[in-house]
Amino acid sequence: HSEAVRYFCSKDVPALFLGGGGYTLRNVPRCWATETGYVLGLSLNPNIPEESEYVGYYGPDSTLHVRTSNMENRNEDSYVQHVIERISQTLKDHVRPVGAQISANYFLDDSVMDKSDQIRALLADEEEEKAMDSSGDAEDADGAGRFEEISNRNRG
Repeated sequence: HSEAVRYFCSKDVPALFLGGGGYTLRNVPRCWATETGYVLGLSLNPNIPEESEYVGYYGPDSTLHVRTSNMENRNEDSYVQHVIERISQTLKDHVRPVGAQISANYFLDDSVMDKSDQIRALLADEEEEKAMDSSGDAEDADGAGRFEEISNRNRG
């Protein structure tokens, strides 16, 4: 786990580290303390303070180091490579670079699409009203007032 953190930090790119699963209660805080220290460039004391109210959770010893187990690594190299390739392809397919232009095939989520549909409907209604009443308000002739109403409605 720490090797993965070190790898991404070495690439000098923005990163967000999220937890996974499979750790024991006494190893989770050790793991995250060690990795947070590494990300921040801090060298942490390897001994957990005895005065900590949680020191009992770290038994049998009170050190920050997570002891490696003697569990056999049964992950086959081909499987690990397959996972890396899938993650890489997913990132290529779905992650857009910051500041990149959004292409025509970029899909918006449902909430944005719903709001867009509402705006289109209001603009269409506005056009109908203008056709019926040629004396429409010049300030709101383009439907801007209704657009603001929809786009600001959920800002609370």
